[in-house]
Amino acid sequence: MTSEQTLTKTDLDALLNLSEPSIATVSGIITNTAIIQLDEVQKRINVSGVSDQYFSQQELEFKDGAAPSKQDSNWVILGSAIAKNLSIESINQIVLIQNKEFTVIGILAEAEKSNFNFSNKNSLVLISDSAALELFDTKYYSSFTVQASSEATVDTAKEIIKSTLLDTHQITDKSLIDFSIITSGELLTTINQITGLLTSLLAGIAAISLLVGGIGIMNIMLVSVTERTREIGLRKAVGASFTDIMVQFIIEAILLTLLGGVIGIGLGYLISVGAGRLLDFQGIITTDSILLAVGVSSAIGIIFGIYPAAKAARLNPIDALRYE
Repeated sequence: MTSEQTLTKTDLDALLNLSEPSIATVSGIITNTAIIQLDEVQKRINVSGVSDQYFSQQELEFKDGAAPSKQDSNWVILGSAIAKNLSIESINQIVLIQNKEFTVIGILAEAEKSNFNFSNKNSLVLISDSAALELFDTKYYSSFTVQASSEATVDTAKEIIKSTLLDTHQITDKSLIDFSIITSGELLTTINQITGLLTSLLAGIAAISLLVGGIGIMNIMLVSVTERTREIGLRKAVGASFTDIMVQFIIEAILLTLLGGVIGIGLGYLISVGAGRLLDFQGIITTDSILLAVGVSSAIGIIFGIYPAAKAARLNPIDALRYE
């Protein structure tokens, strides 16, 4: 559930006070950038202020320390990458966030990297929502996260949340709604649609590239046939059959495209590694993708090598031997 600076503590309390079996937990999140400092080391990062039920919603594993109790104040919990960057190896150290002191009460265990920065647990910096409201001088939450009691009650919970927030915002005309509610299923559908669109776009670009590359291979092989006309005539004169010449030139086309495929695989690997380090994600190169690249390269060699090979195989040996 998100909004553009309209969700407040009043809204959060209204949701928390609901006696609704379809809703299990509700947490508020305030996200902003801030400078975190330990000694002389400073980092500008995203800091999230979270309410009490956040920790029961999230599957967070602690390397050291634990989730805060309600009595704690001015605490901070660090992801493994942030703790490493600040050289923090144990809890109870004091760090400065926007020049305000916070005690480290927990360091999260290293989690598997995600390709989406918003879900990278290693980069989390968590403080209490009350501290965040004061630190960032705001009265608004960035979003609320609501956990339904079961998958079957998601739609019911969504309607109850919408009705509650319309009441707290005193909105009677639903066309004037100033917040949005999205379920994890809807979010997944949106991501799949975007991924599908990108896949189609890349497939189109790849198809055009293969067509252009195939035409280039065919032209190279036609030039090769022209330059080796006398050689072809000599081979046919000593007994080479139509099939022998066809196979020879098709194999040459396949080898040419395979060489390009191997170079492409190598460049793709290097680009993937470089982009992963630059953009903080991990590219995955599987055996299947490599075999697919090799197979496509071979297919391009066969398809676009047939015409030059057939042209070579059809040459009249007498005319070919006379060719200058």
